[in-house]
Amino acid sequence: MVVELAEAPRIRLVGNVVTAPDAPLDSVDPARLRIGAAVKVAFTEVDGFTVPRWLLERG
Repeated sequence: MVVELAEAPRIRLVGNVVTAPDAPLDSVDPARLRIGAAVKVAFTEVDGFTVPRWLLERG
């Protein structure tokens, strides 16, 4: 997923949408994803690298 920052709309980050920071990559049903959906970031270590993962905000 490509995420545009609300505070800096010209900045975009790439990451996976998951149900929890340590959840598997296929943990979110694609039918729940919408353009403009609010997300929050959770950083996770994968193979020695820290990567962003996105959690859908409830709303």
